[in-house]
Amino acid sequence: PLPVVLVAAQLDSAALFSGSELGAGSAAGLVAGLAAIEAVRASLDGEGGLARGGAEVAFVGLAGEPWGGLGSARVLAELAGGRLGGREVKDVRGVLAVGAVSGAGLLTSHNCSDAGGSETSENLVATALAEAAAGPLQGGGTLKASRGQFGAPPGLCEALGQQRVSGAVPLGPVAALENFEASFSNVFYQGYLDAPPRVSLDVVSVAAAAELVALAALRLADPHAVQAHRVDFPRLNATVHSLAECLGTSDPGLRCSLAQELMSPPAGSASVPHYVGVLSPSGAASDVLDPADKEPLELFVWNWLARIGAEPGSSEAVCGGKKFGACAASGEVCVGWRPEKGKEGAGQCLKSPATYIPAWPGQLSFEESSGLWVVDASQDNPDHPLWTESYWPAGHPGLRFLQRNSKEGATFLLGLAVLFLSLATAYVSRAIHRRRHRRR
Repeated sequence: PLPVVLVAAQLDSAALFSGSELGAGSAAGLVAGLAAIEAVRASLDGEGGLARGGAEVAFVGLAGEPWGGLGSARVLAELAGGRLGGREVKDVRGVLAVGAVSGAGLLTSHNCSDAGGSETSENLVATALAEAAAGPLQGGGTLKASRGQFGAPPGLCEALGQQRVSGAVPLGPVAALENFEASFSNVFYQGYLDAPPRVSLDVVSVAAAAELVALAALRLADPHAVQAHRVDFPRLNATVHSLAECLGTSDPGLRCSLAQELMSPPAGSASVPHYVGVLSPSGAASDVLDPADKEPLELFVWNWLARIGAEPGSSEAVCGGKKFGACAASGEVCVGWRPEKGKEGAGQCLKSPATYIPAWPGQLSFEESSGLWVVDASQDNPDHPLWTESYWPAGHPGLRFLQRNSKEGATFLLGLAVLFLSLATAYVSRAIHRRRHRRR
C-alpha cells in the first residue's frame, strides 16, 4: 500500500452534560478537517492524481480524546496490527491534527512531536503548513509557528504526541493547527456551555483553516508534484457552511438537509452532543457499520466520508441488515441505511475506503462465552485509564460495592447518644420541676 498522510480531528468533548452541550468550539476542527479532505479529493481528481512517490491522504475522526486519548491509541493499535488497509505505523508520513480553529485568534502550528520547542526540531508537517501559508490563500488565513509547549486545552497535540513515542515503532511527525499559542480564549471549550450565544462557530476562520490544511496535506502527500496542487476555495467554503449548519448549530443541527440525505435525523432535539458514548452491555455489534448502536454524530461523519470517498464503478445496489443484505462486491460499503424505515430505508452500495473502528480501550475485550466485558490486566497502561459510565440496564451489574467508614459510624452513634442523653436530661429536669411545684 501507499504511504498515508493523516488529517485528524476529535469527534467529542469532555462534557459530562452530554445532552446539553453543543460543542460549537469543539466542532471547529471537525468541520475544517472534513472540508479539507473533500477539497484534497477534488484537487487530486481534477489534476490527474499523485506523482510518483506520492502518498494517500486520509481523514481520521477520533473519539474519546479528552478521555485519555482513546481514539489516537486505537488508531495506533490498528496500524501496529496492519489492520488499516494493510498499512503499518511506519507507513504514516505525517499527522496533521486540526483543533480549535474558530475565532479571531491567529492560526498557529504546534510541533507535537517535540517536547522541547518547535524552533529547534524539524517537523515535515509543520514545514508543509508554513509552505502552504506562504503562498496566496483565498481564505485570507495567516500562520504563526509556535515557539514551544502551549497551555490548555491539550487536545489532539498532547494525545497524538504521546502516542507517537509510546509505541514500539514511532509514529511519523505530528503537528496541530490551532488558533492560539500560549493562551486560550474559549473558557467554555469542551464544556456544556460550549454553545451559542456564548460560543459560535466562525465559518470564516474555519474555512481559512480548512484551506490551509488541504494545501499542507497535498504538499505532504505529493512533494514531487511538478506544479503545486490548488484548492477550489469557493467549493470548500460552501462545504464549510453546510457542515457548520449541521454540526455547529442547534437549529437545524442534524436536521439539516445534508444530514437528511445521509441518515435519519435524531429523535427530539436536533442539537449535536459531542460525547464519547458508552459500550453496550451486550457487547459490540457483529456488524460494526450497523447504525443501530451509533451516536448520530458518528453516523453523520461516517456516511459523509463514505460518500465523498466513493470511487467510480460502484454497483449502487440496495443494502442494509437482514432485509437487504450486505454489499456483495469487494470494497463496497453500505451508505445511508436507515433500518427504522423498512423498505424505504435501504442503503446504497458504494466503493469507498471509509472504515469504522470502535475506540474502546485496548484493555477491554468482550467474552462471548460469559457475555461480559473483561479487563486484560497484562494490557494495563497508567497513561490510558478506564472510564466507567452509569448506563446500565435495570438489574445490571448485580454486584454492589458498599464503602464502610468506621469514623462516620462512630460519629453517628455518638450523635444518637447525645440525643438520647439530652432527652433523658430534659425528662428528669421536668419531673423535678413538677415535684417541687406540687410541694409548694
